[in-house]
Amino acid sequence: SKFASFIKQLNNYDFHNVTSKIPYEEGKKEWTYFNHDYFQPDRADLLQYIHLRKKGDDNDEKMVRTKSSHKKRRLQSDTLQETMTSQQSEMTSLQKQVHQQANAILQLKTNLDEMRNVIQEMQVAMGRDGGTRLSMIFSDEGEFNEEEEARIFNNPRIFPATATPAEKRDDSITNLLQQRRSSRDKVTAFLREVEENPSSEGEGILDRGLSDPNSKKPKKP
Repeated sequence: SKFASFIKQLNNYDFHNVTSKIPYEEGKKEWTYFNHDYFQPDRADLLQYIHLRKKGDDNDEKMVRTKSSHKKRRLQSDTLQETMTSQQSEMTSLQKQVHQQANAILQLKTNLDEMRNVIQEMQVAMGRDGGTRLSMIFSDEGEFNEEEEARIFNNPRIFPATATPAEKRDDSITNLLQQRRSSRDKVTAFLREVEENPSSEGEGILDRGLSDPNSKKPKKP
C-alpha cells in the first residue's frame, strides 16, 4: 500500500517510529509517530543532514551499536571488578582487626592469670586467714625464721627485682613485714633485759614498756 511504502521511505531516511503513551485523540490509548534527530521544528538548517541511507550504513550502524554495547559491558565489568576489589580489601582489613583483637584478648587472659597467681601468693604471704601464714616468719614467741623470710622476699613474683610504678606505690606488704621485724627486735630486747634483772627492777622495765629497747639497764646496788 501507499502508506506502507511511505513508512519504508521514512525508514530509508533514518526516521524511526515511536509509540507515544499520551492519547492523540479521544478514544485512543496510544499513537505512533516518526522521529529523526535532525527533523525539528523551526530548524530548517538541520534538514541538510537528513539523507538517504546507503547500503553499508546498516552494517556500520550495527558495528557502532556492537562496539557501544561492548564498551558499556566493559565499563560495567570494570566497575564490578573495582567494587569486588574494594570489598575484598575491606574484608582483609576486618580479618586483620579481628585477629588483633583475638590476640589482645589472649594476652589479656594471660595477664589476668598471672595476676591471679601473684595475688594468691600474696594472700598466702600476708596470711589471709588471720595472719597464720605470717607466723611462719615471726612466731608468737618472737622467734625469727630467716629461711621463710628469704623465700618470700626473694620471690620475684611477690617482690619483683624491678618494680613497676604501681608496685612502688603499693608497698604495704613490705612495710608490714618491716614493722613486724621491728616489733620482734623490741620484744627480744625486752625479754633479755627482764631475765637479767630482778623482779623489782623488771617491774620498772615493764612500766617503761617497749618504747626504748636500747635504754641502759639500772645499776645494781
